[in-house]
Amino acid sequence: MIEEIKRQGSPQRLTDLVSAPLIAAAEANAKMSQAQVDFLLECCFTKNGDSYTPKMIQMELTRG
Repeated sequence: MIEEIKRQGSPQRLTDLVSAPLIAAAEANAKMSQAQVDFLLECCFTKNGDSYTPKMIQMELTRG
């Protein structure tokens, strides 16, 4: 594969082949992080104007 790239005479192509998957992984990670933040804001917080308040629950623990 590397020999074929060398025959094409494009060192930039080799750089693209190496960097493209890394860039794609970084972009996927950013999208995943944004989805997690969106989920938390939607399910765990109540929006009050420009701020968010955490949703609280009443909980009682009984040992037995």
